[in-house]
Formats: sequence, C-alpha cells, structure tokens
Amino acid sequence: MKNRPAILVVDDEDVALGNLAHVLKKEGYEVTAVSSGNEALAALDRKEFDLVLTDLKMEKVDGLRILERTKELYPDTEVIMITGYATVDSAVRALKTGAVHYLSKPIDLSELREAVREKAVGETVSKVLYPNDNVLAGKELRLRQQYFFISC
Repeated sequence: MKNRPAILVVDDEDVALGNLAHVLKKEGYEVTAVSSGNEALAALDRKEFDLVLTDLKMEKVDGLRILERTKELYPDTEVIMITGYATVDSAVRALKTGAVHYLSKPIDLSELREAVREKAVGETVSKVLYPNDNVLAGKELRLRQQYFFISC
C-alpha cells in the first residue's frame, strides 16, 4: 500500500491553487499542484494519481479535457471537478463524462475534505481489500460512483 494517496490539483487561479494544495497537504496527502491544463496533461503522462481535483474553466485545456485524459490513461482514477461557474448543465456534463463529484467555488473546506477522503482513501482501501482482483475492486468503485450519481 502506498504511504499517502497522491492527488493532482489543477487550477489556473494561483490563490485557489495554493489554498487547495495547502489544505490537502495538511490532511496528509501527497499533492502535485499545477496551474494549467497543459501542465496537468504532462503530469498525467508522467504519473498515475489516486485522485485528480481540477478546475472546470481554464485557458486552452479545460477541466473536461483533463477528465477525459485521466480516464483514458487511468480508468480507475477518480476526478473531482471544481468551478466558479456552476450550472446544472456543466455539472451534468462533468458527471456524465466521469467526474465523481462537483464542487462550486468558493469551496466549503469540510465538503472538500469529505469528498477527497471518500474518493482518494476509498480507492486506496479498495485496492488493499482486493489486491489481486481488479474486477472486484473496479465493481466496488463503480457501485460507489453510481450511488453518488443517484444521490445528487
């Protein structure tokens, strides 16, 4: 088992990026923080993360592209979308594309901590519970995803 879940945080607003990284590091996560979609794609090419937390609206490469690329490379990696421009349409689009959670800015820190703990630690626990059975681990993760989508 990995020591600490690895989280990729992507936001083109420096203050938001710094705050998110700070909060998650204080929670004990291994955090890689990048300030653009292009940097996020490069980070994903170098390493698999337990969780990706990305802003939706960014210049050039947006959060949906990061979500799509994450799922192409690492289908079991969870993605949480964050945005200052929350709409029902963007939330539905993000969730249909594979995001497991959608947080509006300004972010409620207790909601952020809970969502990250559930997704990052939950996936790690699933891999420990079923270390040699990716089918069972994958089914457990998909069931949790379906439950979340239904409960929205």
